[in-house]
Amino acid sequence: MVASSVSDIQRIATELVNIAGVRHTDTTLIVNTVVPYRVWPLLDRHTSAKGWGRSTPPPR
Repeated sequence: MVASSVSDIQRIATELVNIAGVRHTDTTLIVNTVVPYRVWPLLDRHTSAKGWGRSTPPPR
């Protein structure tokens, strides 16, 4: 499905749950624009003490 707003997603999910036999729904959101000024600081904060691997160079 495609929705144009969060309230539209909620409306559609409610309609789906109201179908006989449906008990719950799962919602996955996919956006086409990454918001780096919010995403990168969050990733840095959660991965800063994780060591090294594919995304960070090994220690020298």
